[in-house]
Amino acid sequence: AAGHDGIFALNSANNIIEHNVSFDNPSGNACGVNIAGAGSVANLIRHNLLINNNWGIRIQGGATNTVAFSNESRGNRSHGIQNIGAATNGTTIENNDAENNPVGVALSANMGETPTVSSLV
Repeated sequence: AAGHDGIFALNSANNIIEHNVSFDNPSGNACGVNIAGAGSVANLIRHNLLINNNWGIRIQGGATNTVAFSNESRGNRSHGIQNIGAATNGTTIENNDAENNPVGVALSANMGETPTVSSLV
């Protein structure tokens, strides 16, 4: 219940975000994990539990080469996982469990390479 994002990496590279629980962040645009900005390169999001946020995981704003692997994203108000915006190239979304969200995994306005997606929704 952080109020906004549980975990936010802005213009931050080469991070491993793992084994966290991010839940009940009440803001209308709250994320369990939010990766944003052109400086956010090669981040790994794995083995996290994301419940009752607006988005479980959101990759946006030029973040590149992000890998979201083996996360559980449940009961979020909007998306389990969303990859949105121009130049979010090199995204890999694999082996995630995105259930009981209005949208499981969404790829929106992605410009450039097609992301790799293989998740249970």
